Amino acid sequence: MTKGDVADAITDGRGAITDGRVPVRATIPVLSSNCWDSGRFGCIFRKHIFSRGELTYHVMDGELSTGIMALDRRLDGGLYPGDVLVVVAPPAAQSHTLLYQLMSERPTLYVSTLRPEESVQRDFDKHGGLNVTYRIETTGSKLTMEGELIHELTGSRTYTGNSAVKDDPLDDLYDLVETIDGSINVIVDPMNPLERGDSRDAYNETLSFLGAKLADTDSLGVLLCHTSDSPPPFRDLTLIVADVVWELDIVSVSKDDVEYQLRVPKNRGGKVITENLSLDIRNRTVTIDDSRTI
Repeated sequence: MTKGDVADAITDGRGAITDGRVPVRATIPVLSSNCWDSGRFGCIFRKHIFSRGELTYHVMDGELSTGIMALDRRLDGGLYPGDVLVVVAPPAAQSHTLLYQLMSERPTLYVSTLRPEESVQRDFDKHGGLNVTYRIETTGSKLTMEGELIHELTGSRTYTGNSAVKDDPLDDLYDLVETIDGSINVIVDPMNPLERGDSRDAYNETLSFLGAKLADTDSLGVLLCHTSDSPPPFRDLTLIVADVVWELDIVSVSKDDVEYQLRVPKNRGGKVITENLSLDIRNRTVTIDDSRTI
């Protein structure tokens, strides 16, 4: 099977290679760390590649792993292709480690709404380079973390020219979603700036388009939503559209440890987890600590 055949199978086979066999994975030789092609997914997600030799694409047929085995068991196998997963977490929590666990399972389009690409890349490098295929994109060329912080404090974005939004981040996200052509993760980090937009209808339309595209390509959407004293006005729409909701909380902080708990109050078509799962988030990995799970 040629590289082109594999690309066709990934994008058109909807989880199975159609040359008469049913393999569980397909491999595509890595061309170079800077290769970029706007064609099919088999080539386009190569802006940042840090693996050696061959890059392995897992072609899933059924549930999609969360990257946390104990959580997969509780969810009867994991998540479903086409799901929109919303992760609700405090800004100070290690929620990004959860995202990186998910990234380890599939190629990923990583959309940053606050941090520039260089900042996201540095974070990936701290986690060992994330030996997976991914593509980093940003929305709203002038939207900054400083601007979002001031907005949280003042409720306004008119304070400085630096924090103004030059490009509509919703339009940017819509355009990026249109490029999806294969079974991947689509991570939006975080949703808060988009949930504070000017048009509720435009936000709802973008979410609907994302959901339809994920379903068409058997992809997984992961939307990180930070909690705050003043929730974004469109947060309810995010939670309504979500197929699965994970709520991450910081339970306690000690000199040597931070204890986290995870709940799954919503799992459309699957099992709801009512127990508080104690998470051990350290060493760049996430595991469930059953000794502390309530």
